[in-house]
Amino acid sequence: LRLSGNAGKYPNQNNYIPIDATKKYQVRFWARPSSNTSGRLYFSLRQFTSPGTTGPNNSGRSPYKPSGHTRQTHNTVAGTTDDWYEYVYIWDSSDWQTGVKYFQPDFLDNYSGQSGYWEIQGFVIHEVSELEDLSSTTSTALSALNTEVYGPGGGSSSRIDALETTVNHPTTGLSVTSQALGTLTSTVSDQGGDISANASDITALETTVNHADTGVAATSSALSDLSTTVSTQGGSITANAESLSTLSTTVGGNTSSISTQATSIDGLEAKYTVKVDTNGAVAGFGLASTDNGFGNITSEFVVNADRFAIMRGGSNTAAATVPFVVQASQTTLNGETVPAGVYMDDAFIKNGSIESAKIGTLAVDKLTGTMSEFESQIAGTISTSRLNLDDSTITSVGGVVQIASLGVNAAHIENLSVSTIKIADNAATLPMSALTLTESILSNSTDNEVQSLTHVTIGGAIEIMVSLSLRWVQPPNTAASYSTTRPTTVALYAGNTVIFTTTVDVGYVAGFQSLSPGKGAVVSFAFLHTPSAGSVDYSVKVNPGSQPGNTGRVRASNRYLRTLELRK
Repeated sequence: LRLSGNAGKYPNQNNYIPIDATKKYQVRFWARPSSNTSGRLYFSLRQFTSPGTTGPNNSGRSPYKPSGHTRQTHNTVAGTTDDWYEYVYIWDSSDWQTGVKYFQPDFLDNYSGQSGYWEIQGFVIHEVSELEDLSSTTSTALSALNTEVYGPGGGSSSRIDALETTVNHPTTGLSVTSQALGTLTSTVSDQGGDISANASDITALETTVNHADTGVAATSSALSDLSTTVSTQGGSITANAESLSTLSTTVGGNTSSISTQATSIDGLEAKYTVKVDTNGAVAGFGLASTDNGFGNITSEFVVNADRFAIMRGGSNTAAATVPFVVQASQTTLNGETVPAGVYMDDAFIKNGSIESAKIGTLAVDKLTGTMSEFESQIAGTISTSRLNLDDSTITSVGGVVQIASLGVNAAHIENLSVSTIKIADNAATLPMSALTLTESILSNSTDNEVQSLTHVTIGGAIEIMVSLSLRWVQPPNTAASYSTTRPTTVALYAGNTVIFTTTVDVGYVAGFQSLSPGKGAVVSFAFLHTPSAGSVDYSVKVNPGSQPGNTGRVRASNRYLRTLELRK
């Protein structure tokens, strides 16, 4: 039935159906709007007090169910665009007007005189039995065949089969719904010599249970979608075939699903994917093979999983092992922390190259190779009775490592016992030094200590190097008749004993300005001292002697003292 823009027309059956006011009547029909309609959809059970005499309200047409549905309202309720949707309504005692005894099914044409149309099919009206009314059980079946021809250049055929059963229990509050939908579609179009053909087969199943008391909702669904497409455009032919299958279950707030998809395109590309999703945690794999059309074929096999393993096949599944595991993230197995990585139960590698290895326990029959640089750290154990490195052998006798010839560039040994040791002369030294850059003001006629250090010696010869800068500062506002140089003594002490002295003349600088070229003095000397074993306190002291003017006229800076003991 197509309702087009004829304002004021009310198509009906023109037969009078008796009303039992104590009964309920259910009306079901499928409807869809055209894409260009702006009219509204109305339906009523028009009521009559007697044949030909309408009820007292609105010529017997109240109430309307639906009442003025627009295309937008329909698409919102249906959840799709301009698609078939089943309308289901109940008329009971509250809907009957006073004194009515008959009704007629009554549509209002595409109100009010608008463009486009509404299509109606699968109209069913039946009396609701007491059993149906008690449990609110409804069952519907729809089978629709549709064939359309779009002029001389194309056509479409479709079949829709829909089944639904709903049970609502008034005592327990339990609501159960089961739905099944199957669609077959075939379309061929020809536009300016470009031809395309499409066929699809969609099957959808869904079951839902809602418990009013516990609030638990459970849903299980299955979807299968098969489609094929072939098209030609300007002499170019394309072909596509696709299969999609999805299974899903939901209980409360938990949902798990599994879907598979297979696609073949133009004989050059094929894909197959499996996706498993539990509450957003996705695992799966994809397999693809692609030909770029020039004979270059690439294939891919990608796995998305926290843990990937290959199990041994065969009939003896009780003794199955997992020889190969990829652990994507750290986990805990049997109370043990397992880091992310690749794990193999047993492996044979014919020829392998490893840039960095961490080995707990290593057992080898033969270990050879040239190691120009060895920087690895071995946290585990290497067990071997003999180690050969570039024809040099390391063995163990009675728990003591035996090395025929050993060359060491640098070593730290906590406790060393050596029967015979040979060290080149002057090859072992112990240096110590102290340096102070800041300037120190020296007191007149006093041994002023300017640097010191303590050297622990074994009694060997110690080379001592001393260096410092001295300058004399003329007091301000004094006569220029002062001597331009002042004798100053520098002494080297070992403990309280002077072991070396030297005297220098220190030039002055007018006022408190910095040292000018040619003024002051730089003292530098070396001394060889051989003390007894033990700690020796070395110090450098400067005595400026008796200077004219105020004290503190001589200054010392860049004070350096170094000792170097030749241990061997």
